Amino acid sequence: MGDTGVQVLGGAHARPRAHCRNGRVRCRPPVLDNPDALLADAERYAALGITQFDISPDRDPVEYTEQVAERIIPRLGV
Repeated sequence: MGDTGVQVLGGAHARPRAHCRNGRVRCRPPVLDNPDALLADAERYAALGITQFDISPDRDPVEYTEQVAERIIPRLGV
């Protein structure tokens, strides 16, 4: 991503945005209620350099994981 000139933090801690590591985004439930919205958000964040999404179950963890594996992961294109 090059240096956009955007400063992150302020004062003595200010640094160019290009020197900051892009991290992750925590998505709140209910991601399974609207997978299309989650994937659209993921695409927008990926364009900014975000490389990881954290999601948390809002129901039985086994059922949730199976549903994520079936309905979301195949659409990620990875």
